[in-house]
Amino acid sequence: MASVFRGMGMGSAVTCGLLFGAQGAFAASDEAWDAFRADVQDKCLAQGAQTLESPAIVVDPFGSESYGMALMTGMEKDTTNVRSVLCVYDKQSKAVQLSGPLDLATSVAPGRGTEARLAAGDRGTGAGRAAPFGGQCSEECEATLSLLDPADQRKVTGLPQVIAQTILEKPEPSGVADVDAVRDVALSFSELVAGTPSDELTAPGSTAVTGKQPCSVYYYGFLNEGAKLVGRHTCTVAQLEGGALLVEKTTGERLRAEIRPLSDGFSAFIGRNYLAEQEERAYDAANPTNAGNANFGNMVGMATQRGKRLYLFSSEQRGFEAEDPTFFQALVVGG
Repeated sequence: MASVFRGMGMGSAVTCGLLFGAQGAFAASDEAWDAFRADVQDKCLAQGAQTLESPAIVVDPFGSESYGMALMTGMEKDTTNVRSVLCVYDKQSKAVQLSGPLDLATSVAPGRGTEARLAAGDRGTGAGRAAPFGGQCSEECEATLSLLDPADQRKVTGLPQVIAQTILEKPEPSGVADVDAVRDVALSFSELVAGTPSDELTAPGSTAVTGKQPCSVYYYGFLNEGAKLVGRHTCTVAQLEGGALLVEKTTGERLRAEIRPLSDGFSAFIGRNYLAEQEERAYDAANPTNAGNANFGNMVGMATQRGKRLYLFSSEQRGFEAEDPTFFQALVVGG
């Protein structure tokens, strides 16, 4: 996991001298800073693993005069809740200390009272356990999540943080207009789920354009590439009984995804990807992978609508050699 770097100016050079003291000229070298960041990352991750499952981490490149700092984010152990933990690294003793688990999705802007904060954090929760999506999960939302097995529930509830973390790790735009535009929608979507209102994003519904539609697949955080267009395809959109939508990708690797309600601005999608000759085409918690080819199977994520376009986001990584905590993909449906 790469750290997020900033340029080393005069203040950074002073910090470097304070950090490494009598080590002389070596103190200002890139190698010394790299070693410092690596030690912060390793020690924070080792401690953070006691609280979070496979946390993503962002290391402050230089820290303060006395401390290194990092922010870790992942699923809190034995829950489906995304949490963040602050890690502070003492530059003298090289020991680390952690904060308790923080719910950044229910952070409170200045001026909001305790009653509002508690209402946001406690809605729909059990004793001391925060609700998914910062308290935006109604009974309808919980009914949708109940359709998923626990691992897929974690993928859905943790997706907004994965999107934000992926973009934070590789913040530079690609320079390709549509790739960057979709990334901007993804970031706005993650902020919406965290509680920032949006005038543009709505839950997919009756205003979606149905029938045959152009669609495109994008990868973000894939290997060493920050963002890329994977391919352009054809999809169909249909209204299901009860108001849900069915999105089917009908060219290339296929996808069948039912869009189910979560909140006013976003929904879940629950489905399966497959090859044209494969028979398993619907989400099946008991049989998550397709027979004979584990690169295809259940696929879940979240969906939102902007104008007439549908955006389906997922962190699914079937077929990848190793899991990457800072990767997501987008299927954009509509011209």
